[in-house]
Amino acid sequence: MARPQSPDYDERKQAILDAATRIFSQEGFHKASIGQIARECNISKSLLYHYFSSKQEMLYHAMEDHVQDLLATANEVLSKGLPPKECLAEILREFMLLYETASGKHVVLSNELGSLTEAQRKHIVSLQARVVKAFSDTLDQMTDVDLDQKQAKTAIGMLLLGMINWTHMWYKPNGVLNSAAIAHLTSRIFTAGITSLSEDDFKK
Repeated sequence: MARPQSPDYDERKQAILDAATRIFSQEGFHKASIGQIARECNISKSLLYHYFSSKQEMLYHAMEDHVQDLLATANEVLSKGLPPKECLAEILREFMLLYETASGKHVVLSNELGSLTEAQRKHIVSLQARVVKAFSDTLDQMTDVDLDQKQAKTAIGMLLLGMINWTHMWYKPNGVLNSAAIAHLTSRIFTAGITSLSEDDFKK
């Protein structure tokens, strides 16, 4: 007979996932163990398996949750119908806030994509592509150059994300610049560049 779910099943499952994510981000996925995660949660390994079938399943869900949060955030900002420059600035601000408040998930997503199964990786990459498109579509509205025609639309979106995706390597919450300031500077720097693009820039 299958073990019945407790009333707080979802809450406990999320707590286990949060603990696993912290450990993955600190130790690396391959060094982390089920026993270590169980001890962190103060539960037995057998009980942990009641919530997740494997360590890899935890990794996959940590990544999926984070990318889904990023995508939902981007779509929420896009739905406001803001002018492109304001839209870009707000998406960057919200993303930097997510990177700060969900730093463990972001580190895992950045470092452990290759640890997923092929099917899991394809799904995460497909979600990431939708996030990139949100940026690319916004940037495309900020220049007179037809980025699709230049086959550069996705690449430019990736360039922008590259400016913020690795901030976790050096960002300090108590440093000179907080996450909002970094988002503002990134928006200003990239906006100045994208709006000055000309056809000649693609002939170099």
